Amino acid sequence: MHPDDQRVVQDLLARDEQAYLLLVQRLHPRLMAVTRRIVRDDQAAEDAVQETWGRVLRSLPGFDGRSRLDTWIFQIALNRARTRAAKEKREVPLSAFADDDRDPLEGLFTGIGRFRTAPAAWPADVTPEATLAQHQLAALVTAALDTLPERQRVVVTMRDVEGLDAEATRAALGITEENQRVLLHRGRTQLRMAVERALLAESHRAEDPSPAPSPAPSPAPSPAPSKKNRSLV
Repeated sequence: MHPDDQRVVQDLLARDEQAYLLLVQRLHPRLMAVTRRIVRDDQAAEDAVQETWGRVLRSLPGFDGRSRLDTWIFQIALNRARTRAAKEKREVPLSAFADDDRDPLEGLFTGIGRFRTAPAAWPADVTPEATLAQHQLAALVTAALDTLPERQRVVVTMRDVEGLDAEATRAALGITEENQRVLLHRGRTQLRMAVERALLAESHRAEDPSPAPSPAPSPAPSPAPSKKNRSLV
């Protein structure tokens, strides 16, 4: 067992709550990011990660240290997410049939139209335009990432989003180093192409908006016949 893991495992087995909280704080966001690439939404990812922590505590006495502790936890999270994803394919959630009529601004304002809590001021070096552009780019990357095949999606997330090294990623997914490298290369390539296509489409829409079609001109009315013409009819 790795020396760094040995101390953490000993503390966890001794029911050290502080050690457990530190582990959760360090890994929970990363586990959420990876499981979210497998299941359909944030709530399903949260459920999978919560199941992971329960499984970690129950299985920790049998942890043999052949892999790093973090890698072992990622393996559990991936298995829980895949099990949940398979179940989701067989079920349609009740929320899919519900109409969400809630006002997204509900509770933000008082009865006279003032903010209940004033919005924070923008930092001097940050503009709303720049922040919006960053959010739009992040949304494009996230949407493009979700179009990748699952294994490419997970490998790219673990390597490029969460910063895991090749060995930890390979071990967590149970694949060879060569397979990990191929999946990462293909995933990065497809992700870059998808983002470039989306940016190009956005650019075209901004530069050349389609004008609304002009209404067809009404036919000119026929001139009324003169008295002389009427007399000839």
